[in-house]
Amino acid sequence: MAYEASPETVRGAEEDLTGEALAVLDRRAASIADRMHLAVLRYRDLHVGNAETEGRPGPRFAAAAMAAPPVAEPGEAAIRVTIEAELLLGAPRP
Repeated sequence: MAYEASPETVRGAEEDLTGEALAVLDRRAASIADRMHLAVLRYRDLHVGNAETEGRPGPRFAAAAMAAPPVAEPGEAAIRVTIEAELLLGAPRP
């Protein structure tokens, strides 16, 4: 048995996390370009992964057989989105 976030929760978190991750990517790309005295011309390649969840592991089957019946209760699950990008850097535009 394992705990899982509902599909609706994952989809909602995926939208929010994707927006946050893209904003962080923009700031990081600008920081890298600035340190190199260049400008971000564009993203050459961008990969946005689907949301992944990590729920709390449930009890082992042997232990579960000896324990009381499972009870549904709220829990926590980590949801993450990955973004990978290749930047095209060049001379700053006038």
